[in-house]
Amino acid sequence: MTDPDRLIAASPRADLAALTDGRARRALVLGILLVAVLARLPGVFWGTNFPIGGWARHHPDERTHVRAVEKIIAPAAETFQGSQGRFRYPPATAVPVAVPIVAYRIVTGTTSDPPPPEQFVVLGGRFVSVLYGVGTVLVIMLFAQRLWRRTDISLFAGAVTALGGLHVTQSHFFLADVPALFWFVLGLYLLFCHLERRAESRDELELFLGSAFCSGAAFGLKLTVFALPALAIAALLPGRRLHKIAGGAVFFAAAVALINAFLYTPFDLRETLRTGVTIPFEFNRALGSLIYLVELPSVFGLPAVVLAVVGAIALMRGVSGVSTRRLRGVALSLGLPTIVAAYFVLFTLDPFPRHLLPFLPVVVLPAAFALAHSFERARRGRALVPALALAWQALFVFDGERVFLDEPRNDAARWIRANVPPGGEYSWQWHDLAGYSHKYFDEWNRPPVLVVEMHLANHFLTGVGWRNSFPRDARNVFMMESQSRLELLQALFRNETEYQEVARFREGYFMPEYVVTNRLLGDRSRSYVTEVRVFRRGEAAPPARRRDQG
Repeated sequence: MTDPDRLIAASPRADLAALTDGRARRALVLGILLVAVLARLPGVFWGTNFPIGGWARHHPDERTHVRAVEKIIAPAAETFQGSQGRFRYPPATAVPVAVPIVAYRIVTGTTSDPPPPEQFVVLGGRFVSVLYGVGTVLVIMLFAQRLWRRTDISLFAGAVTALGGLHVTQSHFFLADVPALFWFVLGLYLLFCHLERRAESRDELELFLGSAFCSGAAFGLKLTVFALPALAIAALLPGRRLHKIAGGAVFFAAAVALINAFLYTPFDLRETLRTGVTIPFEFNRALGSLIYLVELPSVFGLPAVVLAVVGAIALMRGVSGVSTRRLRGVALSLGLPTIVAAYFVLFTLDPFPRHLLPFLPVVVLPAAFALAHSFERARRGRALVPALALAWQALFVFDGERVFLDEPRNDAARWIRANVPPGGEYSWQWHDLAGYSHKYFDEWNRPPVLVVEMHLANHFLTGVGWRNSFPRDARNVFMMESQSRLELLQALFRNETEYQEVARFREGYFMPEYVVTNRLLGDRSRSYVTEVRVFRRGEAAPPARRRDQG
């Protein structure tokens, strides 16, 4: 790392100026941001081409934010989001969509009209997520610029983030994960800037207050608290402690209120903390940690993970020449928040891959350092390693994103239209198809056709374990209603019921990160684009076209 005295005189504005100094650098930065936009945009329209019904909101968690939008637009409406005007989950993700709609309705005098169609709301929220995702790419470039004052590392960091695997996917869902991640990373960057400044310098306090505000915004979006211990320690370091403590608390609270448009009250927060936002079920936390480790390459990409390890080792070898001020800044702005995030991810949250997203900075930054190091040290073919790594990442993103354009659920809907007569009965969780009769499949209801998405089946086939380990206790299965239902669903896949599988539509992934992870763990709801299986009761059924059989 470079001499910290060069950095102490710098500012976020200077970092941006250095990153974009000259026409070539500006073109590269804009090119990386354009790649980030293009990688994320196609997935925004996921579901618009669903063959039956014209539109399907395929991500189950998006409904939470759709209901929040409706509640903001029509506060008196009864929704599952809350009772007596309260929100059980922060509505901040819904605010950027709902507030413009409310303003338009007030100006045009249409406040009594019903809320806009769900498709409009979801698409609007997904576009906002894209903006947050692209913004995160820029912030990580600035973070790298502040760390090393080397534009090559900053550009590599931007490129790896732009092709950041699950971050790309989550950046086109109407969810809180990516917006909260943006504010979290921006807060860490500003905290590092604050720690690099000399105490009593002109903007030292402003940087701390900016970091507190960003941490409040992250908390207001997704109750993210990973940066709070580092902020508390930074507030107690020499230099206007009282100003930092009082100002930080005010700015944190102001951000929580502002990002929720003052709709999320302390009473709502108390209710959220009391009731919790996760679905209670019992599972082995140690095995869950191992699963996260196996999932890492499928979350960030194999080259990014390997380069992050190489880069981290190289950085640790050079730590003896780094000043105490720099080590303290890195420890508080990156090390401690990562440790706190690891605690919450491993010991308090449900085991889903998207919960690994807060580790994006500690993967991307050392990976970018390793890429720049390989480019700098190689005598021949110096661009070979970066070119191959980024090409792999691009192919990794392409394989993960192309399935959103025409996915297996579309094939399953076409199969139903071709093989089930209009008005016929079927069972397909979360999909009520126009012109057909949806029935719940259980011990008493046996519709003639069952459609099962494997990201849901994986809960009762695998639980929190290796693929098809068939957990025996319903308490160890996510969202399982009863022991009898667990046994019924497992019997379906053991061919111990009157149903026979008649069609299977696969995602068709070819990148090893996806293929190997799926073989070991099954589908873990990484993207909700999943293999779909169709079962028919009793009688033989006409064969169906199968996608990417293997």
